[in-house]
Amino acid sequence: MPGWSAVLALSQVLTGSMVPALGAVAALTVLGMYLLALEAGGRRAIALVAAAIAALTPVLLIQSAVFLSYQFAFCAGVFASAALLRGARAERALPLVAGGALLGVVLLTRTLDAVLWGAPFVVLVLCASPRTLRAARRRVLGVALGFAPLALALLAYDRVVTGRATDLPITTADPLNTFGFGTRRIMVGSPLVSFEPHQAIEAVGQNFWRGREWVIGSLAGVALALAGAYLARRRVPGPPARTWPAGARRRTRCSGSS
Repeated sequence: MPGWSAVLALSQVLTGSMVPALGAVAALTVLGMYLLALEAGGRRAIALVAAAIAALTPVLLIQSAVFLSYQFAFCAGVFASAALLRGARAERALPLVAGGALLGVVLLTRTLDAVLWGAPFVVLVLCASPRTLRAARRRVLGVALGFAPLALALLAYDRVVTGRATDLPITTADPLNTFGFGTRRIMVGSPLVSFEPHQAIEAVGQNFWRGREWVIGSLAGVALALAGAYLARRRVPGPPARTWPAGARRRTRCSGSS
């Protein structure tokens, strides 16, 4: 995929090495988490805690030391989320366009990640605080304006690399390395694998269980996060703290009228 590859190439040209890109992306990820938490909760203290937790999370520490694309896709996704929330809350076009463009960067890096990141936040942008149907359309148009050029760029890139705009570049290593069930393999010469629905379900369960090793504080960290979310919902709202989208819902409701 061209997204992360382009960043590594730029680092190589500017510094003579691809290594600085790793540190830059790790630092930006922590900054992005701060901005997302600040936009979601409106409290700098909470945002600082969120950034600190991100910096100490095992998955970030490990991924920031390897040349895989996961960290970069996550970094772009966090910034996209913060921009989309800000654009929807403030009814400003520029953050929405920026959020759409950042989702496009995720698309250029890891296609499925763009769907996982984009779908819930675009729905949130559409329905969290629309004053009118016309305003909701303007927000979606802003996101689309940022996203569309990069989506078209990916289709053109796929066409050049694979001969078809709808085939991802990874299929050039082996057409069997693709989505879906059936006979699959990662590249020519690797063992063939019969991938069936029951194996997918088992894999999801195993990934959730092993995921505890990648979360700060392991299972205790997950328990504390759930407890914090529960207590935050029960807390009596105080003055000028901004809550999003709860605060947005107090101001406006999703309306079908224009």
